[in-house]
Amino acid sequence: MSRVSVLLSVRNGADTLPRALDSILAQTFTDWRAVIVNDGSTDDTLSVLETYQKQDARFGVLDRPAEGLVAALNAGLSHCTGEFIARMDADDYCYPERLARQLAFLYEHPEIDIVSSRVRHVGDPIAQQGYAEHVAWLNTLISHKQHSQQRFVDQPLANPSATLRQAVFNSVGSYRSGDFPEDYEFWLRCLHAGHQMAKLPEVLLDWYDLPTRATRNLGMYREEAFFKTKAEYWSLWAQEHLNDQTEVWIWGVSKEIRRKTSILQDYGWDPTGYIDVTQKRQFNGKPVIHFTDLSKISHPRHVLVYVANREGKQRIQKYLEQLRWRPGLDFHFMA
Repeated sequence: MSRVSVLLSVRNGADTLPRALDSILAQTFTDWRAVIVNDGSTDDTLSVLETYQKQDARFGVLDRPAEGLVAALNAGLSHCTGEFIARMDADDYCYPERLARQLAFLYEHPEIDIVSSRVRHVGDPIAQQGYAEHVAWLNTLISHKQHSQQRFVDQPLANPSATLRQAVFNSVGSYRSGDFPEDYEFWLRCLHAGHQMAKLPEVLLDWYDLPTRATRNLGMYREEAFFKTKAEYWSLWAQEHLNDQTEVWIWGVSKEIRRKTSILQDYGWDPTGYIDVTQKRQFNGKPVIHFTDLSKISHPRHVLVYVANREGKQRIQKYLEQLRWRPGLDFHFMA
């Protein structure tokens, strides 16, 4: 039995698949077996997979009808027998030392269950500015503490850069299907269950931002779906860490924040009020306080920061930390 199972699902990826498979073949750590699920491809994907399988028996192929990414990943998981499972995508490229470095880290740090790496964004930095900024942000998160504190901002790691212990799946279950981003939901579920994740400071994967990427095309990845997932798992966190007397304040006032507040209310959390840089009487039927009035609140309180602007968030964090508020405990960034 191979120590590492490399899990990859592909649909109509014949053009990019060789790049991904060649990068797996080039790994300096060789005790791996790839479980590749062909999710009903209609191009030459299966032919490409069969060619590589003949070249190296470590490539295992599951040819299935098209049932979607989650069904394909879970089918592949059932064939992953390694102590560790490394995620990979059909359009990306992992560097030769990826598996070796990640396994060494997991053996050296038994408290960590999930390790990823910094990644290089491959795409047009202008036309795909949002994705490039996301990569720049997630590359700043290295320690488990940073991943945990920033989990509700966005997905804190690149999926195809992650390697995790098989025991994680035994603990939290497989991928879930629904109107939500399955990977982000899975990582939030892992963090909620107490599994620690960290990121190697080296770049060990080229993350290609192609027009066919699922995050660009599937409804489950739209912004509202992401926020519903955030709201669900923040609510679970709050049930364990906040009491009935804790006031929940939302930093920011806008039409978009009003919509996000309604989603939060669906999970049973009605904010006490809102925080802004200008004094207003009310917003969304609740009081609005100037941010400097936060220092006057003496009873239990928690702030959800909905401000998305990077510089604005930095100023907010600096101010709250001056008040000795703790990120991930007294306040969370939600965008």
